[in-house]
Amino acid sequence: MMHKLSVFIFLTFVGSGCAGYPPKTPSPSLENASVLLETDAPQKILGDGWVEITERAQMITQGQETARAEAMRRAYAEAGAVIAGIEVRSDTRDQQVEISINGKIAKSFDAFSSLSTLQSNGRVDEEKGVREGIITRAGQSYYELVVRLHVSMEKGKRDPTFMLSSDLNQETFRDGEEMILTLHTTKNAHATVFNLLSDGTVELLYPNPAIPYDAVRANTPFEIPSEALRRRGLHLRKFADHDIPQIEALFVVATRKRIPFPDAGITEDGVMPYQTTAFLTIQKWLLNVPLEERAEETIQYLVTP
Repeated sequence: MMHKLSVFIFLTFVGSGCAGYPPKTPSPSLENASVLLETDAPQKILGDGWVEITERAQMITQGQETARAEAMRRAYAEAGAVIAGIEVRSDTRDQQVEISINGKIAKSFDAFSSLSTLQSNGRVDEEKGVREGIITRAGQSYYELVVRLHVSMEKGKRDPTFMLSSDLNQETFRDGEEMILTLHTTKNAHATVFNLLSDGTVELLYPNPAIPYDAVRANTPFEIPSEALRRRGLHLRKFADHDIPQIEALFVVATRKRIPFPDAGITEDGVMPYQTTAFLTIQKWLLNVPLEERAEETIQYLVTP
């Protein structure tokens, strides 16, 4: 799989929800959007913070990897709510938004927002697979997984005076177009940004080897990459590696203190190194940051060929 967010450098030698605000998941201005609902799936509370979740994802317009990633994200979101005693209704848990562009379909899943919008303050910190595979129901193919997840509760209480807002330079990116992320915080902060790809890959977008760390000043726009870096030839560009549009997301975390993310693996793709990590690693990292010390937000965007 080719990663979808590349950092290009052309220097002189030639030459990637916040507290108090509703989560921002921009909907591209596209026609023919409709909502599809799936049937509810069983869950079992096992005790000591463990829950067994069964989730499935339709495979009509997506491959096995993407369907598996969708099902796992949804399982994470549901597990936190179940352990906290919050009812998860099928009409909200299973919502999918289907978007048609020139006859090609992209799906936006509410599970992308599970990192920042889960109101139970419960996060998965351990997982054990039970079984998974492709099933067929009523003539439709699904990727189904049964997984046991352990949920720990967050520490602390949100600080209503510490807020984060983030914006992209556009909501839809065609192959090769530049991406610029702008952050605003109400207090001095330190940012960490993850790129969540549709197939389950998670990239550590900022900071990374190409975009060095810098502090975010309160009430001052903070661009990634900065204007100075862009003048030097460093740009983030989105590249489509599927024939159909893909919904992806950025997960932005602002912390009052600098809390480095665990070392992410370095992957070579022929352009330059980029760092990948795991959804579970992000959850564990967040559990170590008290709620009053952070704000976060998820931004969805569309990538088209």
